[in-house]
Amino acid sequence: MESEPTRPSALQDNLAYPPELFLHRGDMLVWALDGSGRLRYVDHVPNGKACGCFCPACREPLIARHGQILAHSFAHDSGAECRWAHEAILHHIAKHLIEKGGVFAVPPRHVVVRREGPIRPIVQETRSATAIVRPDSVGLENILFKHRPDIVLRIGERRLLVEIAVRNKVSSEKRAQLTARGYAAVEIDLTRDRPETVGDLAAILFGDDSRKQWLVNGKLDLERARLEQACETAFQEQVREHAEREEAKRVARSPVAQLVRTVPADATRFKTPDGSLWIRFVASNEVLIVVEDGARDILGELRMIATMRADNAFQVSKSTWIRLQRTSGATPV
Repeated sequence: MESEPTRPSALQDNLAYPPELFLHRGDMLVWALDGSGRLRYVDHVPNGKACGCFCPACREPLIARHGQILAHSFAHDSGAECRWAHEAILHHIAKHLIEKGGVFAVPPRHVVVRREGPIRPIVQETRSATAIVRPDSVGLENILFKHRPDIVLRIGERRLLVEIAVRNKVSSEKRAQLTARGYAAVEIDLTRDRPETVGDLAAILFGDDSRKQWLVNGKLDLERARLEQACETAFQEQVREHAEREEAKRVARSPVAQLVRTVPADATRFKTPDGSLWIRFVASNEVLIVVEDGARDILGELRMIATMRADNAFQVSKSTWIRLQRTSGATPV
């Protein structure tokens, strides 16, 4: 069930992880898992190996460093560095925040389809509002990656994955796997702008934030297909419009069009039973006929037999004009 965003209780002061706690100190770890699997802050555990903590990604034992000079942090007992540790920590904390708040703000569905038309660019766009989902349960599962878990929200029969990227974003291959499994997925891209505190992370989870984008969403695919069809319709309309413009240019450049810019002084006007026209001899055996009003019968025939034409101007042989004059009842004015 989706609803409009609200300020959830997870942003209040009843957090087990207070909003002011740092998520990291540069590249130094300040969170770890204790023996019971609970996430612990470095200042809240004993110093050294007595902390009894493990890396949430590689599960290697950690040492709490409570020095007098440097900021407190955790270090791997082996001296190694785990590239997944920061992301695993963020997933654990985000899971807790969503469980505590009971909500998650999904990003807007934003689709843009662009295509170059023969006359002008074509752009079709749609954007939904940010919405709040209320998961029935929140878990951590290793679906996309071996070393860092994904946050899995269960909403009725549906599952929504929330992936937090610190070093690398989800690849197209991983995205294809999600699509094949029928999962919806949201990625929170922190590769360039990481939150500093628990409160900063909560604001991303529960608010409208540009770092949160859909990875997989069946509704997006349907919307994209609709917009692509709209682009195709607009493209075909431009094709027709372009053809009409080109035909108008061609006609305007034709010899007949040049002759009928104005009614020449040597033109002769004729009246027909249903309209009027004027003629002018343009060669020894050629007649220019311009239909000014009505004259539908003669106009229809001219469109079929004229050697040259432009709009309602036609060039025919002298003998053809004599026949048309007789059959149409055209008389000089």
